[in-house]
Amino acid sequence: MTELENQGALGLLTPSPYLIKLRDHLKSRTKTWKWFAATEIKEKQIAEFKSDLLKNTYRMDKESAPELYDMADVACKKLAISPEITFYQLMNHTGVNASISSIANEAHIVLTGPLSTLLDEKEMLAVIGHELTHHLMHKMDGEEFEVATRCINTMANDASSSDEMNESARVFNLYKELFCDKGAYHVTGELAPVISSLLKLSTLGNDISVESYLNQAKELLDDEKADDSVTHPLNHIRALSLHFLETDRTERENILEKLIQGKLDLARLDIFRQKELEDLTHRLIQCILSPRWIQSESVKLLAKQYFIDFYNQPDLVDIKYLKNKIDNSALSIKRYFSHVLLDFAMVDKELETAPIGYTLEISELLGIQKEYGEAIRKELKITVKTFRDLEKKAMGELEGLSEGHASGIHRD
Repeated sequence: MTELENQGALGLLTPSPYLIKLRDHLKSRTKTWKWFAATEIKEKQIAEFKSDLLKNTYRMDKESAPELYDMADVACKKLAISPEITFYQLMNHTGVNASISSIANEAHIVLTGPLSTLLDEKEMLAVIGHELTHHLMHKMDGEEFEVATRCINTMANDASSSDEMNESARVFNLYKELFCDKGAYHVTGELAPVISSLLKLSTLGNDISVESYLNQAKELLDDEKADDSVTHPLNHIRALSLHFLETDRTERENILEKLIQGKLDLARLDIFRQKELEDLTHRLIQCILSPRWIQSESVKLLAKQYFIDFYNQPDLVDIKYLKNKIDNSALSIKRYFSHVLLDFAMVDKELETAPIGYTLEISELLGIQKEYGEAIRKELKITVKTFRDLEKKAMGELEGLSEGHASGIHRD
């Protein structure tokens, strides 16, 4: 087993579950994957990149910047990689940063601003280690992550791209950065220089206390607002990600999912969460159609407008499962399910107000009676008092339906 395989076995330099899951999903789209993996596509992109690189940077060789190349050698040995490395200094640009582009076995590292004067030796090693871990990742599994990166970013940048594809690319790129932070940690063998380099690049300050910042970051563990960054996670998330490498690797992925993706939210659906929402919607409609009295032609037609292949599946009627999912979702999801209930309550006028009573019963079981009541009042443009009168009438009609025969979610 190679050194790198040993590292992977320990879990440190194994890509996160999200990176693997999206890579595998993209691979399943066979035609798209083959197109991005094609050699001629890579060669065209390489030619464009090298032209831009030469126009906008100053190339540093080993004679002019021996310390950078020495640190790169240290990082490469730690990461068990051997690329041909070239350093560049970006011209006519403010700020401080570093980036890398991997081309075949070449690693082109571009520095922006006075990094060498801002960072000490270990911090600079952490930055170089982070960038070279990008190269490592692109070489893993037969360069599949490199193909996945170009594939998801190109698809997301297309003008016709869907919101869930954009969100998938965003989350993918954030997890990539956290993976490369792990690489920086592995290269330096220390937490402090990796975190202090992040903070110095962000603040341009030299008086940095890693311990103090970690305490600050921990205060945000219970923050309800997830990260909405596009390319790099917020620093407190990167610091916490590294912190939990040392303290609780088992819980780390759950914490990162909460901090990066947050709760299930209509505004933040990636391709996987969109599928999850479809499943929950399907389950809710199964609950709505569980009693026979509501299965009119209008109601069944509406169900098929949601899902063209819809048919009754009693085994999917699980209110407790739905409630647990909704309890852990954002307000937008609760409002969404309220409008699904309202769609079915209003679609068949011949059923009169019984469906309103029935869906009010479901909303109470799901813990969204407040949101559902608001949806009804807004849609029907009625006052609170009128809504209470409607609710009383609807519940009474539901109770008397079919002379006491089954009418609700607990009854066949």
